[in-house]
Amino acid sequence: MTLSINRLYTLGLLAFGLSFAACSKPDSPVAAGKSGGTYVKLLESGEKVLAFDAVGTPQSAGLLDVRKDANSEEALNSTTNVVVSLDQAYLDAYNEENGSAYEFLPAEYYTTNPALSGSSYNLAFAPGEFAKPITFTLTDATLLDFSKQYALPYTITSVDAGGNISASKTLMVKVLVKNAWDGAYEITGGMNDLANPG
Repeated sequence: MTLSINRLYTLGLLAFGLSFAACSKPDSPVAAGKSGGTYVKLLESGEKVLAFDAVGTPQSAGLLDVRKDANSEEALNSTTNVVVSLDQAYLDAYNEENGSAYEFLPAEYYTTNPALSGSSYNLAFAPGEFAKPITFTLTDATLLDFSKQYALPYTITSVDAGGNISASKTLMVKVLVKNAWDGAYEITGGMNDLANPG
């Protein structure tokens, strides 16, 4: 019995001492250093759907978000220029792989902020800036050809010297217009096949 109480007492003192040791704080934060590299990526790589109502008034949504993951304070406080481009080869490969027929959404149907320069966004990350969101506005959804599938395929194509392009560099943005018949349907009841009664 005395042995058990001594063990409990010892374990209690040990736990009490460890709790104080675990709470100690360092005197000053340690700098991250320059290990690794600075990477630029698309926050939502892969696929994204922008669904709009079939109305003639402008509708806006977030298009994509470019992020700069700096490996040091020095890298974060430097200017970084990034180019994100519309990518026909990516669209073609996507359609081939998925058996789809997406095509570029015509430029006259939408605007972006910042605006496209040709077929690219030229983004300048100011010192201390780590995110560059791009917004999308569909000007008039009723003008779209509803028999077609529209998309905007993007790829980060270049980064300043000293920066790297992440594996998360592509994004397929599908632009669609919702209609009153969208939904999940279920067929119930019997069926008579008049052409093939067997």
